[in-house]
Amino acid sequence: MTEKKIVEQLTAVTPGSLDGFKRSVLKMLDFLSAEHKIAAVGIGIAGRIDKAKGIVVVSPNIQYLHKFPLADLVKKHGFKQVENDNDAACFLLAETAVGQAKNIKMFFGMILGRESAEL
Repeated sequence: MTEKKIVEQLTAVTPGSLDGFKRSVLKMLDFLSAEHKIAAVGIGIAGRIDKAKGIVVVSPNIQYLHKFPLADLVKKHGFKQVENDNDAACFLLAETAVGQAKNIKMFFGMILGRESAEL
């Protein structure tokens, strides 16, 4: 079994437009793929996500992502396996795979945030 580990972590300021968001995501993917062989891409976004279709249904924090096909953007950039989900769900998955809950049978995570009235 291959060891799971975080090899790089990037943070970016949230752009003010959809075009800026697309450029930022693709720039980070280019940076990471220049240094590492990426087998899959996972992206967590606050809000409701249609995992089956790879669409951000609505995001209270980034409103221009309403009905945005995020997985398609990443796939068109050359990455075949793309998973996107709610950011809180991603946090829990990461903690159980490579984080503090890696060897714990039962784990509870509490993610605090805000919900927009526009949902």
